[in-house]
Amino acid sequence: MEDKIEIKYEKFRASIWKNGVCIKGFSCYITPHAWKLAKDYLRDNVL
Repeated sequence: MEDKIEIKYEKFRASIWKNGVCIKGFSCYITPHAWKLAKDYLRDNVL
């Protein structure tokens, strides 16, 4: 079975979820920057 990876966005934060478990969170006063941090983390790391 393949792992389910998703990024959830909220105001001022983004979090990476793997199979329903939060594995990494990012927060920033600039919401788009938090989203970029999460996307960059996924691009640069093999989960």
